[in-house]
Parts: sequence; C-alpha cells; structure tokens
Amino acid sequence: MSGCNCLMVFSRIAPWIVRDLPLGETQKGQYIKEMNNVGEDSHRKFIYEHFYRTLDVLDRKTNAMFAFTSILVVVYAALVEYRVLNRIAEIGIIIGALLAFFAAIMFLFVETVHWSNPLDISKTQLHARILLDIRDRRTICYRIGWTFSLVSLLILFYTVVVTGWYAIRQ
Repeated sequence: MSGCNCLMVFSRIAPWIVRDLPLGETQKGQYIKEMNNVGEDSHRKFIYEHFYRTLDVLDRKTNAMFAFTSILVVVYAALVEYRVLNRIAEIGIIIGALLAFFAAIMFLFVETVHWSNPLDISKTQLHARILLDIRDRRTICYRIGWTFSLVSLLILFYTVVVTGWYAIRQ
C-alpha cells in the first residue's frame, strides 16, 4: 500500500480499520492464490467479478454515508446560527462539524475511479493485486469516514442535550 502512510497511522490507532484486509505481501499472495483455485475456465471472470462486486458494494455504502454526513454538516451549519448558551456546546459544534467535514473528505477518497486497461486485463495476477490494493485503500478510507461520522453524530446528540439542558435551567 504505497503512498498510504496516513492510512497506516489510523490503522495503528484503530486496528479494526484494517481488520480482515490482506495488507502484507504474503497475505496478498495467499489471497490471490486461493482465488486461483477456482478453475481455469472461469478464472479471470471470477477474479474480476469478485473485485468489482466488492468495490460496487463499497461505493453504494459510501454514497449512503456521504449523504448522511452531508446532513450532519447541514445540521451543524444550522447550529452555528443558533445562539449557543455555553462554551461546551460551542466546542461540541466545532469538533462535530470538523469530524463530519473530514468524514465527507474520506468518503470522497473512496469514490475514486479506476479503469482497467488492456494490459491490466491480460495480466490477471498483476491486475488482481492492483484491484486488491484499491479495495483495501478504499475500505480503510470508508472505515475512517464511518468512524468520524459516528463520533460526529454522538457529539451532535451530546451538544443538543447539553444546550437543551442549559436552556431549560435558565
């Protein structure tokens, strides 16, 4: 996973982000080897269908999370207009909005386009490794974005409760 040092930092902080992903060269080799055991006639078809199906699922999940995170950003933007009555709520709004914004950015990294070229198609093993790297990178970005969205939602809930409680006590 060259060029993904930032993602690997996140994976050290939260190991579940890379769970079940064959990130090491040995793991990737084993993953591809197991896929090769499917049979010669359907070999290429299986490999490409497998990867493109998983990338499709990831794209659909990302679209839903991007829409959800966009709603969070709008809610936080609306809260900025609301006169917040205490410092804790103000800090919560700032942190929650930033997390929602960063989640949206991570989801945009999932939605990158990869087109297979004829050379890729002719070299099944090499292209399978490329698709595996793409899937792993996008999965990590998705999981980071999902985590940021969840924390942002929890902060929003806490901020609304704190602001509401403070307003009631006034």
